[in-house]
Amino acid sequence: MALRRRVNGEDGLFPGFRDVREIGYGSLATVYRAKETSTGRTVALKLLNVRDASPRAVESFERESRALGALGAHPNIVTLYRTFRTEDGRPVLVLELCVGAVSDKVKDGEAIPAAEAVSIGIKIAGALETAHRGGVLHRDVKPQNVLTTEFGEPALADFGVAMLQTSSQTSTGLFDFTTLHAAPELLEGTATSAATDVYELASSLYQLLSGRSAFRAFEGESPASIILRILRDPVPPLGPNVPLALSSVLARAMSKIPAERPQTAAEFAEQLREIERAQGWNQTPFLVRSERSPVPVRGSETVPAPPLLLPQRTPVVEKTAPAVVPTPPPEPEPAVEPEPAVERMPTYIANVAEEESSERTILQAAHGGRSPASSPTPPRPAIAPVFVGDIAIDPMSLRPSMTLRAGLDSLKVDGEQLVIRSGMSRERVPWSDVTHFETYTEGDPTDVDARGYLILRTHHDAIDLPATRGSVTEVEHAHAVLEAYRLRANALANG
Repeated sequence: MALRRRVNGEDGLFPGFRDVREIGYGSLATVYRAKETSTGRTVALKLLNVRDASPRAVESFERESRALGALGAHPNIVTLYRTFRTEDGRPVLVLELCVGAVSDKVKDGEAIPAAEAVSIGIKIAGALETAHRGGVLHRDVKPQNVLTTEFGEPALADFGVAMLQTSSQTSTGLFDFTTLHAAPELLEGTATSAATDVYELASSLYQLLSGRSAFRAFEGESPASIILRILRDPVPPLGPNVPLALSSVLARAMSKIPAERPQTAAEFAEQLREIERAQGWNQTPFLVRSERSPVPVRGSETVPAPPLLLPQRTPVVEKTAPAVVPTPPPEPEPAVEPEPAVERMPTYIANVAEEESSERTILQAAHGGRSPASSPTPPRPAIAPVFVGDIAIDPMSLRPSMTLRAGLDSLKVDGEQLVIRSGMSRERVPWSDVTHFETYTEGDPTDVDARGYLILRTHHDAIDLPATRGSVTEVEHAHAVLEAYRLRANALANG
C-alpha cells in the first residue's frame, strides 16, 4: 500500500478525516476507523481495495450505497452517512461505526440464550421488512453481517450483494454470498424473494442458538457435498435448551421450498414474538418503516400491509370474506376412519435418484418426485408415530426416499431397501431383513460435544452406519426417522 500524506493532521488518502487506522480487511474492501474532522464524529470508512477494480467489484459498492441510501435510518440497519471517491477514483462509504458482530458471541462453538437470539431475530426481521418494502433484498444475511452498535443493538450490514428492484434481473455468481447460510434457491439459481432473506435469518439464528451452522462443513468435505446437503438434507434438531416451538419455527423458515416458509419478514417476526409471549420473555419491539409514513411503527399488528416491491412475488391479498358462489353438492365419499392427531415434525427429505446427474434432478427431488397429476393413493395403513422428544414423526408423512450423508459416506432409504455406501463399498439391505437400529455413543452421552452413530441390526448381522455420524441429538433424530421408514415399509409390505 502506498504511503499516505498527512496535511494538518488529516489523512492524505481520506481528506477530511484524521486518526485513521485499519480495523478490517477482506478480498473486496478494507475498513478503517476514523474521525471526521468537521463534525468530530467517529465513523467507519469502507474502501475498495484496488485501483483497477473489476466492474463487478465496483457494482457491489454501488449496489450497497444505493441500498443503504434507500433505507433511511432504521435503528437496526447500519447507517450510511455519505460516499466519496479517493484521488485515485476508488469509492468510499462513510458508515456508522460498530463495535463488533453478533458472530463474536458464538466463537468456539458457544451458543447464546434463546431469549437473546429471538430478540435479535425480531429486530433484524424489522430491518429486512423495511428493506423489502423499499424494494431491496439482502441475500447475504449471516451472523457476520449483523453488527453490534455502540449501544448494543444489532444492525444489519453489508448490502454488497443486495438486489434492487431496478436491477431485479441481475444474476450473481455462486461465491457472491456465503454458502453455509444461502437459501436453496440461491444455490440453484432460481427466483429469489423475501422468503430468501427469511431463510437466511433463520439459518443465522440457528447458528446463534447452537454455536454452529445447520449445514456446517465437515473436515475434508468438498463444497459440492456441502451444497448437496443444503439442497436435500433436513435441518438437524436443536438441543434441549431451545424451546420446541422455536425449533419448529426455524425448521419451517428453513424449508427447501420457499412457498412453505413465512412469506414476509413481518410474518416471521410475529412467529418469534409469539414465542416470546408463550415463554414469558420480554417483548421485543418490531420496528418497520411504513411506506406511507417516514415514522416507524411498533408491532406487526399495527403495520400496514401494502404489496411488496419484490420480483416473483404474489401480491398481498386482504383477508375479506369470500363471495358465496353456488356449487353443486359434492359426491359422497366413502367413510374413512380418521387418523389420530399427530404433531408432525417438518421433514425436507429428498427423493433422490440413484445417481444424481444435474441440479434439476435435485430440485425435482426436493418436491418428493411427485407430479401434480398423480392418481389418488389408496387409504394408508394406520401406524403409530415415532417420537423425538416431544415431536412425533408420522411414518406415512415421510417422502418416498431419503439420503443421509456424512463426508463421503451415505445412507439411502426408500420403501424397499437401504443402500449403504462407505468409501468404495456399497451394500443393499432389504427392509425385510432389518430388525431394529441401535445408537452407539462415543464418550459420555451427557457431554454436549459427545458424538455417535447408528448400528443396523439384521436377522444375522450388525452393520455400522457411518453416514449417521453426528452429535447425540442428531443421531437420535436420525434413529427416529429411520425407524419410521422401517415401520412404514413393514406396514405396506403386510398390506
